[in-house]
Amino acid sequence: MKIVIAGAGEVGTHLAKMLSQENHDIVLMDPKEERLSTMSSTMEILPVVGNPTSLKDLEEAGIRKTDLFVSVTPEETTNIAACILAHSLGAHKTFARINNYEYLQPKNKELFEKLGITSMIYPEMLAAREIVTAVKRPWARQYWELFGGALILIGVKVRDNAQIVNKMLSELLMEQKFYHIVAIKRKNETIIPRGNDHIESGDLLFFTTTRNYIEDVRLLAGKKNPEVKKVIIMGGSRIALRACQYLPNNIRVKVIETNKEKSYRIAEAVPGNVLIINGDGRDMDLLMHEGIQDAQAFIALTENSSTNILACLAAKRFGVYRTVAKIENIDYIPLAESMDIGSETDRRQSYLPISAGCRRFECQMSDLCQCRRGRTGCPTGFQDHEKSGTRLTSAS
Repeated sequence: MKIVIAGAGEVGTHLAKMLSQENHDIVLMDPKEERLSTMSSTMEILPVVGNPTSLKDLEEAGIRKTDLFVSVTPEETTNIAACILAHSLGAHKTFARINNYEYLQPKNKELFEKLGITSMIYPEMLAAREIVTAVKRPWARQYWELFGGALILIGVKVRDNAQIVNKMLSELLMEQKFYHIVAIKRKNETIIPRGNDHIESGDLLFFTTTRNYIEDVRLLAGKKNPEVKKVIIMGGSRIALRACQYLPNNIRVKVIETNKEKSYRIAEAVPGNVLIINGDGRDMDLLMHEGIQDAQAFIALTENSSTNILACLAAKRFGVYRTVAKIENIDYIPLAESMDIGSETDRRQSYLPISAGCRRFECQMSDLCQCRRGRTGCPTGFQDHEKSGTRLTSAS
């Protein structure tokens, strides 16, 4: 398959690397030559200096013989225009990265399809949905619904208490089969299992199953399923805002944001079960004051990957069952996994996700608050902490 990717930023570069490993013919184009010069000579990717909204440059990239055109530049308008032009020049399918949720509404999607855009990817929405999935199923590292939910892919890390640890896959064949183990991730190695492979404690197993047997997979992996009643989110990003809107209303959510003005804006937009706190999420006294020891999930969504990883480690020490860290640097993901941080959200993936993700993005391609008074009734709508800052409750 010939794939042309427009935009050699974080998303485009990472996507090109992933797809090049699957023996696709990859062309990566960008108007800035210095971005393309960072590509490794060992990768089978053809770099093309050009503007994706230029008919001449698209022609030079071989757009007429392209099976898939993906535009993931930072500019939404550029992505949409590039996809329309690519389609008109002969690209079979087109994908555009967008930042406007209303484009995904059914009536608008039909319009864009008529213009030649096969699918649109909204990174923040995909990231938020994966966070909600992580909260709903805290025992699973990864959870993907394939083919419209007909098949479920679940990633679970097994420990010594799992009944399948130290067993060979051939032994499991003798038991009732309501699942398939399709991959084993052991440290930095991914294994496509055969009958003589055995399962070790600490392995990340990927199961395929159906909805009816998800609970059976959990029991087989020896996982508890704690009810998530309280979630703490560090960082009031767009992903955080979207996640708050998607989370069930029976879950109490606290969002800690350092910027006071931003805290006010978030408080005006989130549901009534969300409490906005203006303070520093790295402050251990603040976290204890807000009851992190009683939280079942902690989600770090600041713009700093290192801060997010360290915050999740601190949350683990407080006994939080599930942690999620937004990671901007793909090289940090193995580090986070080795530290037992339950889920990583790489904005480049998720968003294209996946940890929202490029993984979710690849699946799509393959499937062709008005502020109210604080609890103490402070007339300004604030409640000051000893060391932290401000509490804002969302509008009901």
